[in-house]
Amino acid sequence: MQPLGSVDGFDMVRFRYAVCRHKYLELLCVRADAAPGCDAGAVDEVVRCLNDLEPVCPTHDDYNRLCLLLTTSRLADHPEYAGWNPSSARVQVFQLEFSLVLSRIYNYVLKLILHRKTFLNTKTGIHQK
Repeated sequence: MQPLGSVDGFDMVRFRYAVCRHKYLELLCVRADAAPGCDAGAVDEVVRCLNDLEPVCPTHDDYNRLCLLLTTSRLADHPEYAGWNPSSARVQVFQLEFSLVLSRIYNYVLKLILHRKTFLNTKTGIHQK
């Protein structure tokens, strides 16, 4: 994710939120499927993920709703995530993030082309409107 942060105009907070949120939801699924007593490492990872999510959540209410998911025994028991599964969610996250990255790359390349055209025009003395 780090190289994307240097791309002018790239919404790194939104990007990190989408990725961290998905990771958190997957961890909740793993926790639900783990054998009793075998989830100590998963709990630590969930806490780390929540700590990563807090500064990038769009609102404090969003963060509170994510924390509230800890009280459900299975993610699928929550109405908002009844049809959620890791595989389809990964595709959704990829599509969202790909569109964010693609639009930034397109704008960056367009800016380079326009800059090069301006440079070449001033170098050759051609002035276009």
